[in-house]
Amino acid sequence: MMGNSQLVEYGIIQEESDYRAHVCPTSGKIYIFPTARMLDLVLKKQYESRPVYTGSILTARGYLVPVTDIDDFTKTYTPSTGLWNMFGLDEKQSTSVKGQKAVDMVCALIRRGILQLPYVAEETDNFDLQVKGVDIYLNLKIHIQVKCDFNGGKSKNGRARAISLSKLTNATRTGNTEETQN
Repeated sequence: MMGNSQLVEYGIIQEESDYRAHVCPTSGKIYIFPTARMLDLVLKKQYESRPVYTGSILTARGYLVPVTDIDDFTKTYTPSTGLWNMFGLDEKQSTSVKGQKAVDMVCALIRRGILQLPYVAEETDNFDLQVKGVDIYLNLKIHIQVKCDFNGGKSKNGRARAISLSKLTNATRTGNTEETQN
């Protein structure tokens, strides 16, 4: 049973993430980019808004941004086939299952040191902290919004496609999580 049947403003314009990770199983790629840079591009170029469907249900409206427009500020990861198989993303799964698997996959890449995130390393000159074993602080407070963008990105044969950035979506709050139907 779907909770919300109307589209609400929920997407890149409203969110407070530092980065976005678009997990794109069809292309076998994960795209990571600074949210602010992408938002700036979307607002400047005025990309066309298109409907997004899950089956026959309208679940979002979003901007289709060609991956060729974001190459200069996006990191692209191509996880191994084994990693894709381990998470088993399937287009027939519910949006909440696909979304959770995409989050799990990005977390696995972070834990394995594959996904490189920016950080600031600062050496402390505080003698008391140094005596306690603290020589360097790392600033790692980073917020990442993860999306399962099933058919996004470049196809495996290299044909350029687009990634989809929601501006309106069908979101239902359930407990501590938000299910996004896209």
